[in-house]
Amino acid sequence: MVLIAPSAEFVQQLPYGKIPDRKDFYRFTDDERIRYWRAVAKVSERLGEALWELIDSGRISRLAKPL
Repeated sequence: MVLIAPSAEFVQQLPYGKIPDRKDFYRFTDDERIRYWRAVAKVSERLGEALWELIDSGRISRLAKPL
């Protein structure tokens, strides 16, 4: 199993300083929630790009740590 998680620093940079969750359905209007979730998805694309770069370069094996 491989567990990948964003750093606390990354999460702090997100709107509202948190990862979107189900409570957002109660916290925000639909329009606010959709804008928020889309903004987080856009910022999170960097994580996906960084992961692919690590995989393509083979450097992921040097960064993986046992749990």
